Amino acid sequence: MTEDTSTPTEPVNIPIDIIYEDDYIIAVNKSAGMPTHESFCHRGDTLANALSYYFSSKGKNFVFRAINRLDKDTSGIVLVAKDRISASLLSRQIQQKEIQKNYIAVLNGRTSEKGGEIKTYIRRKDDSIIEREVCDFSSDADLAITKYSTLSRSKNMSCVMATPVTGRTHQLRLHFSSIGHPIVGDTLYGICSDSIGRQSLHAYSLRFIKPFTNEQITVYAPLPQDIHVLLKKERIFPKNILSITI
Repeated sequence: MTEDTSTPTEPVNIPIDIIYEDDYIIAVNKSAGMPTHESFCHRGDTLANALSYYFSSKGKNFVFRAINRLDKDTSGIVLVAKDRISASLLSRQIQQKEIQKNYIAVLNGRTSEKGGEIKTYIRRKDDSIIEREVCDFSSDADLAITKYSTLSRSKNMSCVMATPVTGRTHQLRLHFSSIGHPIVGDTLYGICSDSIGRQSLHAYSLRFIKPFTNEQITVYAPLPQDIHVLLKKERIFPKNILSITI
């Protein structure tokens, strides 16, 4: 589902990294620490505010319609539709699993050499409005599937490319924790890290069909500096990631 604000979002002059734009959509490389959209706890510091300023400075009306959403401390690609019809067409692609999202994650521990598939049920924890948990099948649980491939490993960490087949809240963070390899720096499902101040998870690429033209588009967001430094410190150098260096 798209995030469609019902009231105008306040324009705030926050720098953003635009990696793709056409008449119907805009893709932004969101920085870690920036919420995707406004909430009770976040006003004026979100991607929605930044894009509102970007469009208002061009004299254009703007309604925030995010096709995908990232946690505040997850960096990478957020795709936003510029109009209601484009949002509907892209949301249908999400529902039909026609949009492919790939993430780069740095995990604690040494994963299997090739990678694998994680298939569980996920539900909200009874005593939390934020935290999720892996569980057996139940009426309040959703099936979650993640495929991942190991790009490189050290003695202590692994760098993986993860593709969520489903799109559940906290899916990648919870799935990797459930197999004993929590994402480095994820304090909700793992432990804090001296090497990075947030979960080392980055939405690296996104493939979709452009509304109205049926052209297949793939956009990429280079790894941010903090994850790059973490990989360098751990001497993990994946050879098959595009734009691995800053």
